[in-house]
Amino acid sequence: MDVSCSLPAGGVDNLAVWLQEQRRVFDIHTYGSELLSKLEALGGVDSPVLFHHAVAGHQPYDICRYFLASLQLVCRPLRLAIFLHIVIASRKQSNLQLF
Repeated sequence: MDVSCSLPAGGVDNLAVWLQEQRRVFDIHTYGSELLSKLEALGGVDSPVLFHHAVAGHQPYDICRYFLASLQLVCRPLRLAIFLHIVIASRKQSNLQLF
């Protein structure tokens, strides 16, 4: 089995540049928005959709990016809850009123 591959012109030094040219820039918010749109189209808000159905047909590097974006989306409510807990606790300690 031949698993050889050829490097772009310029060798290893230009490999990172070559890879960047082959792939779009990673923006976690863009990937998250695209993933949410895809999940909504596949099943809506109330029905579960398997991750591999949402990323079917994408390149492996893109699947990794979508997975990272999904983790950020899942953790957002937890981060908000922790933040609100800290804010409420700090206001109670300093005798400030919540509006």
